[in-house]
Amino acid sequence: MNTIKRRFVRIILEKYLFLAKSFLLKAIYFFRPHFLETQIVICGIPRSGTSLLFNIISGITIDINPYTNENLISNEVSYRKLLHRKGSYISKMPSDIFEIKSITKVNARKKKILVFVCVRDPRDVMVSKHQLIKDRYYMQLDTRWSPTKKVKIKNGINQFYDAVLELKDSKTKSINFQIIRYEDLTQGSNVIDKFLAENGVITTMKADEYSRSDRLPYRSGDGITSGEECSGILKRKRNWSSSEEDMTHVLNLFAQNGHLHDYLKEFDYEENQEWIVTCTK
Repeated sequence: MNTIKRRFVRIILEKYLFLAKSFLLKAIYFFRPHFLETQIVICGIPRSGTSLLFNIISGITIDINPYTNENLISNEVSYRKLLHRKGSYISKMPSDIFEIKSITKVNARKKKILVFVCVRDPRDVMVSKHQLIKDRYYMQLDTRWSPTKKVKIKNGINQFYDAVLELKDSKTKSINFQIIRYEDLTQGSNVIDKFLAENGVITTMKADEYSRSDRLPYRSGDGITSGEECSGILKRKRNWSSSEEDMTHVLNLFAQNGHLHDYLKEFDYEENQEWIVTCTK
């Protein structure tokens, strides 16, 4: 209990110190021109290709540094640790989706901010397993597993999809974001190239050529770029219906939680519930 309290206090202190620093830097950089630096933020649904996208953008851009070594397990770091730093960076942390609405308010250095929001078929997310916890499903409805501590932590499928939908439906003009589906990402979609080009980011190659780059945070040995090296992108099929156990798990969740169908419809995975009839025949 004391450990939980200390962690809670530390999180609160870090948050207010960050806000205080933002306020101070805004005063210092009041006359600073806009967009001298760039911050690319990758966030969204866990297990939806954030690591792959981090690798792709790191490999094809120049003068924008992928931030690594903060977490040797996943290279994940929040944009909050980079936004006040001198220079241009790429960050990757799925849970930044919960903080993304306030990013322009704390952008003291007046960086150009580009946000990629990763999503995936919720049914595949439900049966996805982390490489460090291979014996259990990573995401539950309201919690998920911590890969390092192997305990459940807050925010699961409901909270992450709701946060993405809130951003999607907000029609905000203050945040320049692009939602990208995992299924499109792994099929060589040009969404990445188009979004970067429209926002003046210089690239050295197309997204589906990224594995040829010599500046990848993840190498082929770690499973991110292994497989079809000609494109560096793995062509993946849906996982949730590949085994009886997984399909039963998915069908039970949908039977008990009708709102999950809304997630499928909102991100163009299913128009109606006929897929359930097909599965149960």
